[in-house]
Amino acid sequence: MDILIQMKRSEMDNSARIYNIPLPSQKNKNTKKELIAIISTFFCLGLISYLSYDWFYYQKNHIETNNAYVESDVYHVQSRIMGYVKSILVNEQENVIDGYELLQLDTSDLQLEKSVKEMKLKKTRIDYDRAKKLLQTELISKSDFENFETIKQLAEVDYQVSMTKEKYMKVISPVSGVIAKIYVKPGQFIQPGQNLFTIINNNDFWVKANYKETQIKSIFPGQKVKIEIDAFPGISFIGNVIGIYPSSGAVTSLIPPENATGNFTKIVQRVPVKISIQKKNGYIFRTGMSALTSIDIESKK
Repeated sequence: MDILIQMKRSEMDNSARIYNIPLPSQKNKNTKKELIAIISTFFCLGLISYLSYDWFYYQKNHIETNNAYVESDVYHVQSRIMGYVKSILVNEQENVIDGYELLQLDTSDLQLEKSVKEMKLKKTRIDYDRAKKLLQTELISKSDFENFETIKQLAEVDYQVSMTKEKYMKVISPVSGVIAKIYVKPGQFIQPGQNLFTIINNNDFWVKANYKETQIKSIFPGQKVKIEIDAFPGISFIGNVIGIYPSSGAVTSLIPPENATGNFTKIVQRVPVKISIQKKNGYIFRTGMSALTSIDIESKK
């Protein structure tokens, strides 16, 4: 009996091979492969559709620009009086605090001037006291006494000017920050208003992003912003729109363009947008770093 069953099975296998008839086991394998292929196809199509929708949705509700840079407050420290630089008490890249002494001027000439004015002040006070006694005895007129009083007041003011100059012989830091640049050396003669130091506030940074004028209509203070700094690849920072500048960058440039010419070409202008940086997560920013910003125009308006 077993021999007959085996013979029948061998005959069926031979006939299947001759006429290319799939066996039951092969049918099951083919069905599984086809099912896996169909599922994989639908999964890929679904993934592509989702990614396409997500991309189009993101592009619709976000506007971005890579014309953006990290900024902070920059202070140019100047002297209020002229004089020779005696000593510089700080170095570049050094951290300073508000009220820190940066520079000293040579006070030798001022001390001599102060001594002369002090002697004049003493002399005018003595003359004033003598004139006051003479007025009481009516040996001088009231107008003469007023002249002595005026001379005394002028001497006092003149002396106070020298005292004020003495305070300004020391250049003090107006803010806390980092010394970015020193423009003078010891022994150099400086004038009032001349730049001596550049101090950068390293505690408060923001991003200045230059968006196209056609995008400004969709930007409002308070909107969320995704910030990427070129110096920190793969890291995203969160910020908010603080405000929009009142003019384009071309208007406030050193040499504004003159468009009233025969070779005029229309160019889309850029309007700066100020963006805060909420969490720095310990990263050290530098003024002027390049950034990429993406504003969520559907967020808080």
